[in-house]
Amino acid sequence: MSAHKAVVIEANGQRRHIDVDGLDDLQAAVGGNIEGVRIRELPNVYVFVNDEGKFTAPPNYTATQLVKPDLQPGDFVAGPALVTGFDNDTGETIDLDPLDWAELLGRLA
Repeated sequence: MSAHKAVVIEANGQRRHIDVDGLDDLQAAVGGNIEGVRIRELPNVYVFVNDEGKFTAPPNYTATQLVKPDLQPGDFVAGPALVTGFDNDTGETIDLDPLDWAELLGRLA
């Protein structure tokens, strides 16, 4: 696996672009073990969150808004979220496509 582009959405809503290269980077970005949220409307996008974030971190309203259509009613994201591209053929994370990112940002409007 080689490094690829992703976006971290902090719990306070701030966003930063990072390069990730493997599981250690994914876990570092969210502060612990990861859990993935698949975006049905954008099958080449995955959002990773800390699987214990609801117990250890504040709600992330921005990330929740991005993935709300893909969450169970009443569910939410807590702590940082990592938005990355996803290759359905290999099951690997890849560069986040700028068009997919623009589509997600449209959910915040």
